[in-house]
Amino acid sequence: MFQSGSLFHEHLDLKWLTFILAFTSSQVSAYDGLKKELQHVSKKVLIVYEDVERVKNPEVVKKIFAVGERLAGPRVKIIYEYDGKELDDQELTRKYREKYIPIEMNLTGISYRNLVVSIPAA
Repeated sequence: MFQSGSLFHEHLDLKWLTFILAFTSSQVSAYDGLKKELQHVSKKVLIVYEDVERVKNPEVVKKIFAVGERLAGPRVKIIYEYDGKELDDQELTRKYREKYIPIEMNLTGISYRNLVVSIPAA
């Protein structure tokens, strides 16, 4: 979900993003529309997926990673928050995750603002 505030100046409601995870033909066009809209947003966009491991369905998690990878771009950054051990237990090992998540870091003790500021500009 996008958030507005001092770090985010535009608010977009993307609750329907979960709707497109099944990738039916009509949903693919919804995804394409979202991607185009994100390309035209004048501000940088940060998408945060929280507690990914709680989905408890590896196939859905794989789709979340795939959607995030395709939405990411120069002005669209993705953060996945998850417990790595829990994903390992679901057979989504670090080796698999690094395809989508090149850098993992422990967020304990890192403020949200510092996390956002540390995202490299691309």
